[in-house]
Amino acid sequence: MDKKLWLECGCKFHKIEIEEFTIDKVEGSFISFCIYEHRSGKTGKLFKNRKLIADVVLHPKEAKFFKEAFKNG
Repeated sequence: MDKKLWLECGCKFHKIEIEEFTIDKVEGSFISFCIYEHRSGKTGKLFKNRKLIADVVLHPKEAKFFKEAFKNG
């Protein structure tokens, strides 16, 4: 089950990509968070190619904990 979600930061300069994916022979799903800068902080213009600022992957145990935290909150 692969899912992808795009969110835009309130400052309008960053986009956040959240993706849930599975890998063969690994039980459970992974969650990936990528933060991109897609506008210039100086001019406000859109970049032709967005810039990756941060990339984090949660392994199945942490991904399950993360999803449960939102269900219970």
